Amino acid sequence: MAVEHADLLAMVYSILGGFFMGAYPVPIKAPSVLKADPHPVVFQCYKTFWVFATGWLFVIANLIQGKALVFEFTWWGVVSAAGWIPSGLSTIASVPRLGVGMAIAVSTGTASVLSFLVFWLVLGEKMKEHDIGGTEIYLAPIYLGCIIAGMVALVAAPGLLQARPRPAEVGGEGLVQASAMSRSEQTKTFATGLFFAMLAGVFSAVQFGAVNLGKRAAQQAAGCSNDTTKCSDVLKEEFNNFGSWDASFGIGALLVTGVYVVGFFSLAKAQGKPLPEFHFQVLHKPGSLAGLLWVLGSFFQTAAVIRGGNAVMLPANQGIQLVTSGAFGLFYYREVPDRRRCIMWIIAALWTLAAIILLSREKAS
Repeated sequence: MAVEHADLLAMVYSILGGFFMGAYPVPIKAPSVLKADPHPVVFQCYKTFWVFATGWLFVIANLIQGKALVFEFTWWGVVSAAGWIPSGLSTIASVPRLGVGMAIAVSTGTASVLSFLVFWLVLGEKMKEHDIGGTEIYLAPIYLGCIIAGMVALVAAPGLLQARPRPAEVGGEGLVQASAMSRSEQTKTFATGLFFAMLAGVFSAVQFGAVNLGKRAAQQAAGCSNDTTKCSDVLKEEFNNFGSWDASFGIGALLVTGVYVVGFFSLAKAQGKPLPEFHFQVLHKPGSLAGLLWVLGSFFQTAAVIRGGNAVMLPANQGIQLVTSGAFGLFYYREVPDRRRCIMWIIAALWTLAAIILLSREKAS
């Protein structure tokens, strides 16, 4: 019964995380933001500020409650943050080459498959075995395949897979008209976009995998991996998602973002281009709202993988996030006015969510 409860709670975390993470791009699409057209690293700064600021809330709560352990830093939080930022930048690089739909499908699918295979086959997260006709088989890979198929259907249903922008549509200096591009150039553009989309998925898996991987490494170093009740309170606090972990991640986000800001600004200065503007008057409200929504999404998604394991919960996180983003596109932005395609999308969403629920129950106790 305890396992059933754990599965349910991990699923609740995943649903909340997927909703907030899927909703955070909404403020970015505000007309004032689109008009300002801020540099991606500028919006990253707004997100990082709120990640860093809110990361200390649990530390402050520990301090007010007079707990013995207020804050315990871990470098694994920095590792997690180091995966978060390049994942976002890689997504930005893939979208103009593949289109939003295909880029998201490839990145989320890559993160899901990579996390499942690494944490199940390499790091030993146990999956349930089922006796079917006298043969013991694993159903988890089948459910994962269903999730991936559902993700592709979610993108294909509104026709997004056919909406890949050509260079002439993207804009910017030095872009060649689509009609003038050779087949080899088009292939190269597609392959580059595919590479960046897969890279975004790899870094996303790093971001959410760091907490469980780091905790496992720390437990082995402390000699308490076989009996976690013997682990020190300091070790437990380091990876406590309702405590020090968020502050460590916030510190990492601040450090890594600082490196990227210095890099982008230095590159612009070396090339004689204007430095990116922060557009504070325009972005402080939508930027802050996007940052807070992302913080909530990351918090609950991290809580889901801590509670339910990376192998099953990261695919759940990615799937629910994709469903949420698609729902905003269909029902809030009215991006797909065709009723038939809307019905197809709803069927794909129900298929994906059903597969997510089934996969979330496949982790062995």
